[in-house]
Amino acid sequence: MTADYCSFYTENGEYVESSFESIPEPVSLKESGDTYFMDSEEFSNSPINHSVKLGESEDLLNLKNIQFNGDDGFGFISYGMVIQNDTEETINTITLDVIYLDVNGNISGTTYPQEGSNVAPGQSITIEGIDESGKYAYVTVDGYFYYTNEGEYVSGYFSEIPQAIVVGDITSDTNETNTSKVKEAYDKATNLTVNDLTKNSIGGYEYNGLSIVETDREWIANSLNDKGTVEAGALYRSMATQLEGYTFASYNSWKGSVVPVLFGFDKPEMKDELNPYIDNVKDYIVLDKPFKKVMDKLASLSCIEGTLNIDTGEYDFRITDLTQASKEMKITEEGLGYILAMINEYGATVEFGDNSYKCKMVNSTAE
Repeated sequence: MTADYCSFYTENGEYVESSFESIPEPVSLKESGDTYFMDSEEFSNSPINHSVKLGESEDLLNLKNIQFNGDDGFGFISYGMVIQNDTEETINTITLDVIYLDVNGNISGTTYPQEGSNVAPGQSITIEGIDESGKYAYVTVDGYFYYTNEGEYVSGYFSEIPQAIVVGDITSDTNETNTSKVKEAYDKATNLTVNDLTKNSIGGYEYNGLSIVETDREWIANSLNDKGTVEAGALYRSMATQLEGYTFASYNSWKGSVVPVLFGFDKPEMKDELNPYIDNVKDYIVLDKPFKKVMDKLASLSCIEGTLNIDTGEYDFRITDLTQASKEMKITEEGLGYILAMINEYGATVEFGDNSYKCKMVNSTAE
């Protein structure tokens, strides 16, 4: 284990990311005694068997219980996590880092359920998570973040990851959990047709609440587009347009359907709760030079290997862990899939593994 960059908030609420000048010598988690379950070979250390100790720190939040609430019969399962506020102040907007596991204990997905209510010292609250039935075998949680009443952003990891609960089929050695959510979203974005869209009240098109922008509507209506295809980057541009509107529109009138797509929770009641999330993505989900901005962001990830030369336009790289990439970008895997789909418009040759992505192209004019 080692570290190569850090992020933090200033007293004025500014989000800052920085890389260290030198990367410290890595240490073995096994040698230090604080084992973790990311290593798929360490099946005995997986939380599907028992809780996993991460450290001796005193937790600010107490994860009292995690329970499966069942299948609703309409294709979704739900589960609840009871969290107790062990700080000495009232906090709000508690968000959990939820981890999905496959039958072998490997990480197969992440999500970030949130509860916006105020929680007094010593008070508990149940945070509910929802996902597709049959997609994952187990679920547990390893981290959290929240806001104090003074607006301070606080994040951390639980000192002990609870034993995962069963939420799907655990009898098969191979199941559908190996299909990346990123790949599923990518496939949706790259195979959209007008038949997948719905008409809104003003005669435009939408896909799952994302409004298709004018340039993409023009192609849909073009007489040469006899198959009614939608450009691969259309959903990326829809997200970028909404994010641009966030800056200028009043918060109450701002639609906000991009929030669950990008961040995995509904639009909060208060704008201040959403500001850190928007600040984190506003530099690479953009309408101006989107390709370069996305490549700049991908190049900063720890799970990237290969060449990303924006100056020469040569790209031959691999994202080794799509789940890790979405966590570092602080977005959902669905959002990452829509971003990668946009890259296709610039002539990329891509290949997906179970949880990886390869991209190769030469395009010196791509912006």
